[in-house]
Amino acid sequence: MVCLLIYVFVSSFEYLGHILTDNSRDDSDIDREIRNMFIRTNTLKRKFARCSSDVKLILFKSYCMNYDSALWTHYWTGSFKRLQATVVIIIYLFIRKCT
Repeated sequence: MVCLLIYVFVSSFEYLGHILTDNSRDDSDIDREIRNMFIRTNTLKRKFARCSSDVKLILFKSYCMNYDSALWTHYWTGSFKRLQATVVIIIYLFIRKCT
């Protein structure tokens, strides 16, 4: 008897926190990182609102600025430009709230 297996192919899959797609592009993983950067920044603003500006900046650098850009090799330039714009926006929003 021959065993018939049906394989289901998916367009994207999350593995170890990163999104892998069927076209081997990293655009969806960059979008995931953009969402996570906003979430981490808003969490910092909310939880450490009463800390000094120096403490907030140290926390911000260690907690929000650690994205995995070394793993991204195939992406559209628009995706990476959105990531760069996001970094500028969250820095502006976080520092504006610090002062």
